[in-house]
Amino acid sequence: DKEVSFFEPHTDIIEKGARETTFGHKVFITAGEKLVQDCVIGEGNPRDSTLLPEMIDQHCEMYGRAPTDLATDSGFASQKNLKYAKSAGIENVELTRKMPDALVDLLPISKVRKALLRFRAGVGGIISALKRGVGLTRCLWSGWESFQAYVWSAICAHNVKMLTRELV
Repeated sequence: DKEVSFFEPHTDIIEKGARETTFGHKVFITAGEKLVQDCVIGEGNPRDSTLLPEMIDQHCEMYGRAPTDLATDSGFASQKNLKYAKSAGIENVELTRKMPDALVDLLPISKVRKALLRFRAGVGGIISALKRGVGLTRCLWSGWESFQAYVWSAICAHNVKMLTRELV
């Protein structure tokens, strides 16, 4: 229960391993080929691995079914998340290149896995576009609700930008 900002009391301290400590909020996105389909805005500094079940459930609720494929980064890699994803009906799961050894045996190298790794790299491009293309790096709006609105408006701006490119 620490105040880290006089002006924005909702600001969280985010520690990411050995990397530099930052301040703000974690934003977890669900993306398709080029569009952001959903996001979860974390409060506090939740471990990435704790949010995957919520993100899968939210996807199922929004779209009426589980996705066929799932590719995440290393923060989501755990046997519990792998089992949850499989039990939700996700056929192909790639948690990361740097998976714990216990998970590597469960997910053999295949064409599908390689394709998911390439897809995950593409999501990095979407994240970069959100940060640099529509200004998701820093929110200047005041308050928690405004922060959430800022994130969603950035996602909408990105999606409109991508859809416009497809139409032209």
